[in-house]
Amino acid sequence: MDSSENGNSMRVPKNRGLGVGLHPITPFMVGIAGGTGSGKTTCARRLAKMLASTNTVTLLDMDSYYNDMTFIPSHERDQVNYDHPDAVDFVRLHEDLLQLRQWRTIVKPVFDPVTHARHAGGSVLMAAQVVITEGSMLFVDEALRNLFQVKIFVDTPADVRLRRRLERDVRERGRALTSAIDHYMASVLPMHDQYIEPGKKDAGFVIPGWEDTERFLEQVVSTIRNSLRLDGDHYTPTLDADRAMDPQTYSGYDGAKNQENTIV
Repeated sequence: MDSSENGNSMRVPKNRGLGVGLHPITPFMVGIAGGTGSGKTTCARRLAKMLASTNTVTLLDMDSYYNDMTFIPSHERDQVNYDHPDAVDFVRLHEDLLQLRQWRTIVKPVFDPVTHARHAGGSVLMAAQVVITEGSMLFVDEALRNLFQVKIFVDTPADVRLRRRLERDVRERGRALTSAIDHYMASVLPMHDQYIEPGKKDAGFVIPGWEDTERFLEQVVSTIRNSLRLDGDHYTPTLDADRAMDPQTYSGYDGAKNQENTIV
């Protein structure tokens, strides 16, 4: 396949070595879903770090893809049901994942959950051998769901999810405890039962989110690496998993850290 680097086209033999600008394989797409507070983000970051010793990995979150609500008066935005699939910009998320599959850099949107506004610009994310996307409603949209070669559902008891969600709403979003409980019972829990829980049947891996997930993720890592070996017979040099890696992107390309996760 052809790869462009600084305007020059380079012919890359199929299934040959991978380096900067050399893309012998299609990025491997992993989707992680589960209820709010289930531990999806922790699971995604842990999986990324486990893979980063041998592969380049980019981590994407669905929370950045909520629809911009600035067209609604600010005092009415809290009335929108953000736990319903209609609140998510699945079209933009789908397009960005397709771009990453084609080894193209994307600009991930920035969404403020307090003001419910999407800000101008965004975070620059590089394509990688493995693209991990996490989000509660990730398996709701069929076209999006079908992009993932491995689908993981983080299954966590309702009482644990409730405690974690309340802690986040009170600490990070400034909600009163009683308000957070009312919102959970009226909106979060019914939407979970209707839209999120059914996604478990689509997952190839169901992982308990209240335990140490690493031992459960070992099988996922093995599956991904075996699939990559079938598509290409060389990897990038071993990466230092503890080297200057932020929670969002684990990319091993030299110089990529100068571009990713910067506001443009």
